[in-house]
Amino acid sequence: MFNKNNLVINELAHDNRDGINCVAFRKDKTVATDNYVLCEVKNPKEMQDDEEFPIIPEEEIKFKDCLVEKSIVRKVLKNLKEVKIKALPILQNAIFLKSDGVKIATTNLEKLDIVRGNKNTNQYPEYEEIISNGKPKSSVIINVEYLKKVCSVLSQMDLGATSEIDLKLFGEDKPLQITAKTKQGQSVIALIMPIKH
Repeated sequence: MFNKNNLVINELAHDNRDGINCVAFRKDKTVATDNYVLCEVKNPKEMQDDEEFPIIPEEEIKFKDCLVEKSIVRKVLKNLKEVKIKALPILQNAIFLKSDGVKIATTNLEKLDIVRGNKNTNQYPEYEEIISNGKPKSSVIINVEYLKKVCSVLSQMDLGATSEIDLKLFGEDKPLQITAKTKQGQSVIALIMPIKH
């Protein structure tokens, strides 16, 4: 089963480059990249069991690792957003049905929505080796909405052709410091306060 968190990453998939113009679906995760950014969403063991999903008449639930083009993922995400039954969290998931291509279903128990498409047969890039698994040199926990707010402001500035920013970590109890230079020579410093647990 895959939920909205697995599907929204389609925004990071490349628009038209074969092999990465899709989301890679694996039994335990989804991955999307455009070669500059990458996002992997790993599912816990309990989400990997499709048996809890409601029975769909005349259909067989069957998942195989595959690449799904972002346009198909967007349609499934749209259907999933229309499922408003909060009392049954299982319905906030999409499942793959047996098919020669791609066949992904969502339901609100009254209506079944199925999105069909062709399987992308390209090879997805090997990315696992670029994900660091060791102990980080430094880390800080911040609110994603604050990061989004700062990045939105910085993206409106004249930061040059590559829009470079520098992220600096000074310790887990210190703010994330973001610095940049504008084309006009101005220095910019933005701070995002850490979340303390």
